[in-house]
Parts: sequence; structure tokens; C-alpha cells
Amino acid sequence: MTTKVAMGGLMTALAMVITYIEMIIPIDIGIPGIKPGLANIIILLAIYELNPVMALLINVVRVLAIGFMFGNMTSIMFAMSGAILSLIAMTIVHRLTSVHMIVVSVIGALFHVVGQLAVGLTMYPARVLMYYSMFVLAASFVSGIVIGIVASKLDALYRRTAKIT
Repeated sequence: MTTKVAMGGLMTALAMVITYIEMIIPIDIGIPGIKPGLANIIILLAIYELNPVMALLINVVRVLAIGFMFGNMTSIMFAMSGAILSLIAMTIVHRLTSVHMIVVSVIGALFHVVGQLAVGLTMYPARVLMYYSMFVLAASFVSGIVIGIVASKLDALYRRTAKIT
């Protein structure tokens, strides 16, 4: 139990650092709000190596801490809705199927956008979001693949290392 708590704390800190780095490095592909979501590598690893509850705690602490330090309530609402919905979707897919981590990652990326669009519908006209959603969903699909590949490689490395020690 103590090892899982320590691992959870380490993953939380790492996810926060990754999120911060992603915030300060300008990524401009012409569509506002699109980021790779690299902290989701940590969330995927937490789902697979710890458990969904720890992954949820890591995600909630990350979103709240980064939001209070560098964002505002609107950014927290958008980030939290995407984070929680994607975590639920990834957990369900991981638990009920035997698909590869890349597929779980893509599902998470797509549901992250769905969660954010749901919040966006409370603030913006639906027609604007529907146009915008096509680009964001396409970008999240690609990002989900890349994050899934990186997370699966890190998970394999972790499992090999864990057997050695």
C-alpha cells in the first residue's frame, strides 16, 4: 500500500511538471486550445499500474493545482470535465476489453474533447463548437495514438525493470 501511495505522489508531481512544461512551450497549429496532453501518459500508466481510483486522484490534483496556480475557474472546468470523462472511458475500455493501450489512449483523447465540448456548450453557440469540434477531434485522435505509443513503451520498460528489482 505504501508503495502505491508513493508511486501516486510521484506520478502526480510528474503529471504536474509535464502539464506546466506543455503550458510554457508554445504550440501553435492555428487552432486555439489544442495541446498534446502529454500528462495523459502518466494517467494511462496509473490506470494500468496502480488503479483507476489512484489515476482519478492524480488527475484531479493535477488539474486543480495547475488550474489554481496558472489558470482560472473556466480553465479548471474545461480541464476537469475532459479529465474525468476521459478517465471513465479509459477505465471502462481497459477493464471490459483486451485492446491495446494505444486504443485505450485514443478513446481517452476523444472523450476528453467530448467532456470539454459539453462544458463549451454552456458558453458558446453550438454551431461554432460543431465546426471547431471536427478539428479538435482529429487532433485528439492523432495525439491519442502518440500518447498511447509512448505510454505502452514506458509501461513495458517499467514492467521489465520491476522484474529485475
